[in-house]
Amino acid sequence: MQNLISDVVLGASIGSFITIVGMWLANRYQLKSKKEDREHSLKSGIYLAAAEQLVTSKLMIMKLPNISQQEMESSSAQGVATAKLTIVAENSTVQAVTELSAAIAQAILALVPEKLPLDNLRTDIQILSSQLDGNFQKQNQMLNEMTAYNLRGDSDPRLWKALQDNFDHYSSQIDHIVKSRDAKYTELNRAMKELFVKCMEASISLSELEVKAITCIRNELNMPFNESEYRKTIEANNSKMEAEFSKFLVRVPDAA
Repeated sequence: MQNLISDVVLGASIGSFITIVGMWLANRYQLKSKKEDREHSLKSGIYLAAAEQLVTSKLMIMKLPNISQQEMESSSAQGVATAKLTIVAENSTVQAVTELSAAIAQAILALVPEKLPLDNLRTDIQILSSQLDGNFQKQNQMLNEMTAYNLRGDSDPRLWKALQDNFDHYSSQIDHIVKSRDAKYTELNRAMKELFVKCMEASISLSELEVKAITCIRNELNMPFNESEYRKTIEANNSKMEAEFSKFLVRVPDAA
């Protein structure tokens, strides 16, 4: 009887031990799984933010001819997101993203000096437009005074001549400013078209580095990805963009 009790107690003890060990292993697996899920979620957020930032920076190249200085200063071309990626990513991904980021920055730095003349032309046009508004106001003022002169029935030839001379002066100024502004617009349009071509060429030249970086990111996230198909899509989009842009250049005249 005592042996039977001992066997039952021993069996229960072993069963309890096995249960405890099983629960411990299950909890350990769950904790490990949750940790891996958290790490994967954290890395996914960093990778997606970095990819978005790289795409935004690349798009800025195409927007360069029209983007304002304030927008350039407020835009985080390659900032925190790509810096975080270098901490958690594999060496191959870090290298691919760094190469693309550096190439984008280099392209922008090379194109910015060619954007400055466009900004100067826009400033000149704004100044001329302001001068034009002022002369139109003066011309209207003279016209109103000439109308009032006639309504009063005045017969002062010197006053009439002064009004007429002032009206002619402002009319002449208006003609001169309009011609100057039109010439600036023509110069601006021509320069913008030339810069757009260079921006498009710079953007297309980054395609191979973009494919490499996106491939590395998707591989780390264990996301199925057909690199060759993606490359074909990029090439097709680039060809379409070049064709549409050629049509755009033909349709848009240099003159304002």
